[in-house]
Amino acid sequence: MAAAELAWTTPLCVRYGTSTQCADIGNGKSFLPLTQPACPSLLVANAGGKSYYVARYARALGERTRSQPDLLSANEMVGALIDVRVLAESGLAALSDALAWADAGLAHMSPVARLEAIELLQKQRDAWLSPADARTKREIIARRVQPLAAAMTWSEAAAEAEDERELRPRLMSFAAQVDDDAQLRGRARELATAWLANHDAVPATLTPAVLDTAARFADADTYARLEKAAIATTDRRERRYLLAALGKVREAKLRTAMLELSLKEDTNGYDAAELLEATLADDTNRRAAFDFLRANYDAIAPKLPQSALASPIVWLMEPLGELCTREERALFVDFFKERVASLFGGPRAYQQALERIDICVAAHGSP
Repeated sequence: MAAAELAWTTPLCVRYGTSTQCADIGNGKSFLPLTQPACPSLLVANAGGKSYYVARYARALGERTRSQPDLLSANEMVGALIDVRVLAESGLAALSDALAWADAGLAHMSPVARLEAIELLQKQRDAWLSPADARTKREIIARRVQPLAAAMTWSEAAAEAEDERELRPRLMSFAAQVDDDAQLRGRARELATAWLANHDAVPATLTPAVLDTAARFADADTYARLEKAAIATTDRRERRYLLAALGKVREAKLRTAMLELSLKEDTNGYDAAELLEATLADDTNRRAAFDFLRANYDAIAPKLPQSALASPIVWLMEPLGELCTREERALFVDFFKERVASLFGGPRAYQQALERIDICVAAHGSP
């Protein structure tokens, strides 16, 4: 039996210049005639960034609006950046638009807007980009991200505002990933080494980003120090920081050694689960971790901690929803389709992850 069509209204407020105009928008197409007679030079589709709808700008209007980033409030810019990220993830906005909005967000003076812009830029995976879009992303990084990171550095200032302290970890971590001369990576390694000797050497707000960066580009000696510390510590928070960092190791041999930690007898189930989840959540390591999980499933599954909410393997499906090629989709279905029936919470988690994979494949046309 088909459900009856329901009538919905959404409160809409747009801003142009100093004027704000609101209306309730119903189902289907609706129009809001502007009271201003002339075409405005700027129109913000979510005035004040306060509402919950997703605004999709026509190309020319979007270009005009983001070309004047400082005329948008911090909340308006953050709202626009979130909207375009949602649209790009669904294939409803071109990746070139997402990159252009990220550029505008980084040009905004608000650290909160810059933080959201970095996330948007980072979300546009290189594998999805056309050669032209890849060049644009590199240019934005060179023109916006790297100078901002050079000015901000890994060091906190005593009088910094809270939103600047929130920006720094994300900014520095991302800048280090695209740092050709590796200075930011080297400094992160120095700070991680100092933190291992004395936790007061690195502010708590920066610790995860420092450890992640040091581990992501670790040599054998740095990896060994981080692994040793993760095994030795009895502090659960410190261990989570270290396991999350180890999950980002990029060098292939070190990554293999890291994944094999989850199989060792003296690695408990909670640590094994956190390590695997962190590795599956990393864009670079996700496929290698998925291959490892499939190859060692019978050894891994029994040791993971049981939960009253769901089977432990179910929690690992959430990051697997970020897989984004048809080959990876086929591997996911082939491996989990029959297994999920016996996992508490498995069927729902499987369908949710598969839906996200399908959306990503459809949006980005991955082979």
